[in-house]
Amino acid sequence: MESIIATFHLDWKLVLAQLVNFALVVFVLWFFVLKPLTKVMGERSQEIEKSLIQTKEIEEKFKEAEKERAEILKESRRQAQKIIAQAKILADSEREKIIESARLKVEKIVEDSKTNLAFQKKQVLAEIHQYLADLVVGACEKILPSVMDKKIDHALADKVLAEVEKQDWQNKKL
Repeated sequence: MESIIATFHLDWKLVLAQLVNFALVVFVLWFFVLKPLTKVMGERSQEIEKSLIQTKEIEEKFKEAEKERAEILKESRRQAQKIIAQAKILADSEREKIIESARLKVEKIVEDSKTNLAFQKKQVLAEIHQYLADLVVGACEKILPSVMDKKIDHALADKVLAEVEKQDWQNKKL
């Protein structure tokens, strides 16, 4: 061992002083640097773990919110479909009411037109009968002026009108 000390020129007092200095530096570093650093690193680790836990909670809440959003969206779609179905039913009902109202109006117009047409037909037939009566009377006056008098003329005209009406009724039945 002495040969090693002599070879490397080691002084035991100097080695002992360096050992004391090293122990002192280690103690100071451990007490003032390593201990606070370990404490800060532990706090930092706890904060990171806390942040990770909060992140997981946030992700779970986000997933729950997504599920709720999906459910709300489904419910909204269901309600929209229900409203659309009700609107279709209401529209069909209103359409049927409008169609029925229009049908009734058309029937009333047709009925009024038939009544009006029948009335006009009666008027035209009355005018034709009157015209024919006047025509028969006029013809009789020209043909038989000396033989007949006014009473006979009217009786003859009434007879001709009765014959014409009888033929009209027979034509209507056909």
